[in-house]
Amino acid sequence: FWCCGWCMLLTMRRWVPLERVVGVGRLLSTVRRGPYGVVSSSDVSFFEGTCETLTDPLEVEAYNVDWMRKWRGTSRVVLCPRTAEEVCAVLRYCDEKRLAVVPQGGNTGLVGASVPVFDEVVLSTRKMDRILDFDADGGVVKAEAGVVLENLDTFLRTQNFVAPLDLGAKGSCTIGGNASTNAGGIRFLRYGSLRGSILGVKAALANGELLDCGYETSTRKDNTGYALQQLMIGSEGTLGVICEVSFAVPPLSSAVTVALLGTDSFDKVKALLKTARTHLAEILSAVEFFDDDARKAVLKAEPGLDDPLAAAAAASESKDFEEEEAKN
Repeated sequence: FWCCGWCMLLTMRRWVPLERVVGVGRLLSTVRRGPYGVVSSSDVSFFEGTCETLTDPLEVEAYNVDWMRKWRGTSRVVLCPRTAEEVCAVLRYCDEKRLAVVPQGGNTGLVGASVPVFDEVVLSTRKMDRILDFDADGGVVKAEAGVVLENLDTFLRTQNFVAPLDLGAKGSCTIGGNASTNAGGIRFLRYGSLRGSILGVKAALANGELLDCGYETSTRKDNTGYALQQLMIGSEGTLGVICEVSFAVPPLSSAVTVALLGTDSFDKVKALLKTARTHLAEILSAVEFFDDDARKAVLKAEPGLDDPLAAAAAASESKDFEEEEAKN
């Protein structure tokens, strides 16, 4: 899945066959391995001298399988660099040896994009987990790609700031993966896309060059030259491996109020959202929707929970019954 002319050894983007989409879990015979090298013992020796290297099949297995356990690769080696320089050294070597590489963050995606298709070298950023700098005056934080989103948010809260992104997978997803996939999350409504919050990135190209895309300056208002970081955001590793990210982070709200509302139609959900945005404007942080089937599924799975919408649900069912009786 990962290719552009000058970056061709970051694994080729795959076309996913219908059978695999619906869960059969195998590739069609038309999907073939590219003309890449095969990892040898000498390659492993180089990797071991460059960064932490995993070759034990039991350790490698977790990196070969996605979170949903629907997608599986056959990589025999996982590289766990701790610095951007180690990432560059690995990519430079793989470029020379024509070894295909698949970058991997927290491996929390649901579409199989972070696991190998075949036997690519897995380049994991999980060990690159340092928060490098925080500027409270400007509200800017710099961190390595392997920092877990929840850890970043926890740190920022101690400084009375908050991460502009929140996801269900925040306990294991990494900010490098968030940036490379342009993740949305439930705070999108208030803080917008990550493209508006990321000030700069450092990315390692396939030839081993480390590219500074507005990272060192990380200026909130910068209208000079090309915004190369915008090319890296959402590129999913096709242009390079994001190693470090700088974010503009908002202040932590002094108070938070949560409301759970029930309606009897989706049209009313949309009307509620419009009303909330009209009256709450910029202080509205997040809106999530779940239907009655989802509510019932949760209560069935967790019988000890109280239903906060029981009265409203009963009234709705009664209304439906009365309408049906009226028709008869």
